[in-house]
Amino acid sequence: MTIFLFSKNTEKLETAEILRLLIQHSSLSDLDIKDSEGRSPLIWAASVGSERAVDILIAAGASVATSDNAGLSGERYFRSSHTCLLFLSSPLGSL
Repeated sequence: MTIFLFSKNTEKLETAEILRLLIQHSSLSDLDIKDSEGRSPLIWAASVGSERAVDILIAAGASVATSDNAGLSGERYFRSSHTCLLFLSSPLGSL
C-alpha cells in the first residue's frame, strides 16, 4: 500500500524518486493493487492531479483499463482532472 501514499503527491522531486524506487522493487501487480474503494494508485494519482505520478505509473506499466467499486473507469478520473492531456497523449491513451 506504500505506492498509494507516494502516488498521491509527487510534486517534490524527492517524492517522485521514492515512487520510482518503490516501483523498481515491486511487482507489476503492486501497481494495480486497489484500495477499499477499488481505486488503483494510478486512479488516485490522476484524481488528485499528480501529473508526475501519473507519468511514472504509466511508464512502469500500471493498467489504465480499470474501474473502481462505483464502476468509474480510470479514464473517467483522467478526464475529470487536468492530467487528462498527459493520459491521452501517452501510448496507452488510444486504448
